[in-house]
Amino acid sequence: MKSVQEMVEKIEVTGSAAAGLVEVTIKGNFLVSSIKIDEGLYKEDVISSLPTLLKSAFNDAVEKVRAELQTQAQSALL
Repeated sequence: MKSVQEMVEKIEVTGSAAAGLVEVTIKGNFLVSSIKIDEGLYKEDVISSLPTLLKSAFNDAVEKVRAELQTQAQSALL
């Protein structure tokens, strides 16, 4: 049986916002491994929305990690 730490280290998910214009990838330990921002968001009239989009993408990724951790924990118990 895999240790919990090994299981967590292997998890990596990507959350997104604005139909994929902003993506945040995090590991199972909730550390960010990458951030991708579409260059179209660097325009002066749109850049003010970037913090909100980053927050949404990160929260999406966190929810995906939580779901994956729960799925793997349940399968480890079977």
